[in-house]
Amino acid sequence: MKFPRPKPSTSLALLILLMATLLIISSSLSVHAKFIGPSDRVYGYRIDFSSIGLTPLYVRVLNSSRIAVVGALNNTYSVAVVDVSNPYEDPRIEDLYPLTGAPTYVATDGYPITRMVVGSDKGEILLFRVAGGRLTKHLYAVLGVDFYVDKVYLARDSTGKTKIIALVVEGGSRGIPCLNCYVYVLDEDAQGILRIGPRVGNATALGEDLENIYVQDVAPLTVYDVGSVYWDASNVIITYIPQLIKLVFNVTFSDPKTGELVPLPEVLVEVRLSVGSEPPVVYGVNTDDGGTARVPIPLSVLSDIAVVNITIRDSQGNTVYKYTYTLDPEYAKKLIEFTDEIPLPDAVVSTKDLDTRPASKVYGIPSFLFVRLELFDFTQAPMGCSRKGSADFLLTPTSVDVKFLKGRVETYSKIVYYDMPSGTVNIVVASVSSKGIVRELLVEDYVGTGTRIASTATFVNGRYVLVGLSDGRIRKYVSEGASYRLKHVYPMGSRLLDIASIPGATGYTYVAIASGGVQVFRIEPYLAPLFRAQTKLCASVPGFVGGDVLRDPGLSTLALADPSGVTIVKNVGKAVEDLAIAPLEPFLARDVEITIVPPGTENVNGTLAVFEYPTGYREYVLEGSTITLKNIIPGIVYALNIAPPQPYIYPARLVFKLVNSSTVEILGVEKSVASTSGCCKIYVSMIYKEFNLRLDVVDEIAGPSLVAPVDVYIDGKSVATSTLQNTFTLRLLYGEHNITIVPSKGYEGSYQPYRATVYLDADRVVNIELKRVWYNVRLIVIDSVTGSAPIAPLQIKVGGSVFTVYPDRNVLDIVLPFGNYTVEVSPPPNYENVYEVERLFISIPKTTAYTISLKRHTYTVTLVLRDPYTAKLIAPINIFVNGSPAITNTLDQEQQLRLPYGRWLITLAPAEGYEAVYSTSETLIGVDKNTSIELEVPRVMHFVEINVVDSYGRLIAPVNLTLSGPTSFSQRIDPPGRAVFLSLPYGSYNISIAPFNTTIYMPYTGKLVVDSPQSIRLTVERVKYKLRLVLNDMFGLIGKFELYVNESKVADNVGRSYSIELPYGTYIIRVSPMPSWDAAYNPSKPITVVLTSDVNQTIYVNRKMYRLRVTVLEGTSPVSNAAVEIYQQETGLFITMLSTDERGVVETNVPYGLYKLVITHPSYKPAEIRDIPISNDLSKVVYLEPTVTTLIFRYLPIVGVLVGIGIAVYALLKIRTIIARRLAVEEELF
Repeated sequence: MKFPRPKPSTSLALLILLMATLLIISSSLSVHAKFIGPSDRVYGYRIDFSSIGLTPLYVRVLNSSRIAVVGALNNTYSVAVVDVSNPYEDPRIEDLYPLTGAPTYVATDGYPITRMVVGSDKGEILLFRVAGGRLTKHLYAVLGVDFYVDKVYLARDSTGKTKIIALVVEGGSRGIPCLNCYVYVLDEDAQGILRIGPRVGNATALGEDLENIYVQDVAPLTVYDVGSVYWDASNVIITYIPQLIKLVFNVTFSDPKTGELVPLPEVLVEVRLSVGSEPPVVYGVNTDDGGTARVPIPLSVLSDIAVVNITIRDSQGNTVYKYTYTLDPEYAKKLIEFTDEIPLPDAVVSTKDLDTRPASKVYGIPSFLFVRLELFDFTQAPMGCSRKGSADFLLTPTSVDVKFLKGRVETYSKIVYYDMPSGTVNIVVASVSSKGIVRELLVEDYVGTGTRIASTATFVNGRYVLVGLSDGRIRKYVSEGASYRLKHVYPMGSRLLDIASIPGATGYTYVAIASGGVQVFRIEPYLAPLFRAQTKLCASVPGFVGGDVLRDPGLSTLALADPSGVTIVKNVGKAVEDLAIAPLEPFLARDVEITIVPPGTENVNGTLAVFEYPTGYREYVLEGSTITLKNIIPGIVYALNIAPPQPYIYPARLVFKLVNSSTVEILGVEKSVASTSGCCKIYVSMIYKEFNLRLDVVDEIAGPSLVAPVDVYIDGKSVATSTLQNTFTLRLLYGEHNITIVPSKGYEGSYQPYRATVYLDADRVVNIELKRVWYNVRLIVIDSVTGSAPIAPLQIKVGGSVFTVYPDRNVLDIVLPFGNYTVEVSPPPNYENVYEVERLFISIPKTTAYTISLKRHTYTVTLVLRDPYTAKLIAPINIFVNGSPAITNTLDQEQQLRLPYGRWLITLAPAEGYEAVYSTSETLIGVDKNTSIELEVPRVMHFVEINVVDSYGRLIAPVNLTLSGPTSFSQRIDPPGRAVFLSLPYGSYNISIAPFNTTIYMPYTGKLVVDSPQSIRLTVERVKYKLRLVLNDMFGLIGKFELYVNESKVADNVGRSYSIELPYGTYIIRVSPMPSWDAAYNPSKPITVVLTSDVNQTIYVNRKMYRLRVTVLEGTSPVSNAAVEIYQQETGLFITMLSTDERGVVETNVPYGLYKLVITHPSYKPAEIRDIPISNDLSKVVYLEPTVTTLIFRYLPIVGVLVGIGIAVYALLKIRTIIARRLAVEEELF
């Protein structure tokens, strides 16, 4: 446990300590009486250290008589052994050892205690041997004045030697992760130190083999045995971070007015580490209290030149400082042989308003800072050690407070740690061997952030694991197979310091010590915080600074320290055994103030008072009238003998005890008068010497018991009135005294008056016999059934005499003196079964005639009705005796019947309307005495069939079915599921179905009322995940779709995106166009989607393809080799270009849509046709117009031919004319 660091001591304080030591040693030569307190009760007392100047900081119970107090003695830190066995003597220091520094850690080697160690902030480690409750300094080591001892363990090796294992923080405070922590291992007998940490050197064993790691924590295996608790030196876990190199620089503010450089603490520094072509790693650090930033760089990742970019920003996020450093890995490897720090230039900023957020929360923690676990064997330390192996798992750098524990008979060990960012307590169940640590399973428990593990404990069989958090909560985990389940959480209400399980104590007992007090717990049969009362969560004392307990099975000694003393509580084990839950205060001793009141005007100065306590006494000489007796323990008898200096005043003796810590009860007073006032004051009035006159008054018949009150007078003055007391002791002066005793008012007819005279010159006893007055009495006996004389003889006992009356004479006349009598009328032998004994109280002479009615002999039969499952009845029943109703509609568990002697048939039947609850049962009983009979009212058993199904049919993952009610049932149901057949008694049951895989099924809870045979079907719902669908059309989505999941339509009018929640499972997803878009799209291909988390899925939809035929004509003539370009008009997307064949035709398939055609040909004018909807096969004819040039070149041959023909015709005509002219003939005439 850790404690605040007190102020350092001074040389003057050391001188005062030495003087006080001499004084204490000289005073200790006096006899110190031993106090033996009661062993059958819990009690406590306080030892005040004011007289010896001791201020406790820590306390350790060494045995039932002595404690070790670590604290300040006259302002000097020291370790003192104080005998606290006698609460009535001043405390006595038996051993004293000074400390140079302030104590920071106190530990023992478990139980039984044989060693104790104290660590200080000056690097001191003091080891003490403990024997018989005394301390002997055995080892003193100083690790360094700038070392801070964070924690110390005293571990045992196989030979019984003690190893001191210390976690030390060197040169500054401990950070997370810690870059300046070391493990030191020392042996109580061997010289030397084993050192493990960042830099070790070669001056210690193994030297450099144990360096170049950053130690985070150390945890020896804590072993809990049947009668002991100890740490095992052969199994020690050291958690560490691999080797780093640190870039170190200061962040300062330059004051513009003075030029002074002011260090800036807690500044957030962003680090961007780039190695070669690897992606950069971004993380951060904060400056320490001195404004120094230490940037860790992992040597293991430096495979290439590393570039480190350092950035500092103000609170608004603006960059105020940047620096880039290039690190050569070869240079870093050489440098690490001398130092692990590289200084960088100071970062001087012009503002104090910088970003101071925690680096771990802003950037997280880089992976190279993850923590390894190594198992060491320190049996040979400090000469050497061995590495047994590593753990097969890592811890985050924010995993702190590692604990390593195991019950002696357990198979597995437990490693407990706390992860700060996630706020979880983690329990690792692990196998530990000579090869290392193997994690079997991990138990995670969220406890919240902002706390730490203060202590852990378990028991010999490991049934429970206790984890105490620094905020005061104690979490108790119970074993379930190889795992653990949280069972209880108890708040201590203040910072927890330690938890100590008590080996061998009843019911798994442990003690929790917090900054606010101590609590003792018994776990079984139920959790019982023994010192819990109302709003008080624990036992405490004003100014409580710490506590401890002796871990013996009887919890014989509990210590609660305050700044000026210690409260010792004894026999706490009795409260554990009795499960007595009560506050501590009633068990604590109180101070009792006694005031001596002298007679007359006498003085009490010089009076000797001897205070007697069990096995001892203490003397006081009064200088005033008041004496204060300290530590008066409730229930113990004390005595105070008072001897006044005046010989004519009687010496007095007072015997008293404290009742319930709040009331003083005076048990005896001799020769004085004592009275009490409040809590806790006693007034003792001394008296002058007088003579005793004792009056012994007896009745002439009853002896010392008077039958009527009397009044007693001495010399005419009333001594007692209306009293039945028969002895009167009076203190009277010398002389003659008149004694008168008469019956009190209202009892004048009881006694005759008595008068006498006595002469008193010494103690005297006067015997007085009072005479009664006698009266005639008549007793009449009748039968209660007939109202006349009894049918059998009877015996009548009255006034010590026995009389017999017979059936023919039922009147008895007798003479009796005044008084109250019991008349008993009983049958004589052989008639016991006829009548019951009848008793009648009569008062004489109030009535002198009595009639006694006798009852026939009957017996009481008590029926204890028990439900077999709840004990108490849950439905009303009817009770019949020999077929006749005796009690109807009752829920009472216990019924009484008055039955005469005989045999009776008792029938239990359910009341009307409750036939489904209970069944009818019959029991034959014999009645010959008062008797009690337990009858079980059987419930009706109903057949129940339970089918656990998936909401989609059969189960696909195992679940656990649990029923709890009158009976409990639990069964694992594996896929595909099966029916569970049960026969259950009537009642209400809670049904829960717990999935083994919570990503598949959700838990189910419900109610089941079993009041008839039934078959139920329980449906477990799958965990739902979001499926986001995105529809993709390469030409642009224009339509609406129907969504089908597993061939079932789940949505209409689905557009570009759609989200749907579906249970865990595998689904076939497809979309189909809405009827109005059926011509546009084909149904999508089915897609198989496995939903184990939220999923984004893209579905590609394809438009339907149609045949487009384009015929290009000029008039009626086809145009070949025309270029036909097809564009989608909505998007402008170019689809294709085709050339017409000799028929002027192109054909192609195009998707549904609106298209544009562009036809070009060198011989024709271009043509463009828009708004061509394609929703089915389409033929389109396009007419082209030839260009002018085309027309010219097309008809040029024809013109040439015509011109040639014309020329030829013209030439022929010319030739014909010439021939005609030449061949002309004369014309014949007919």
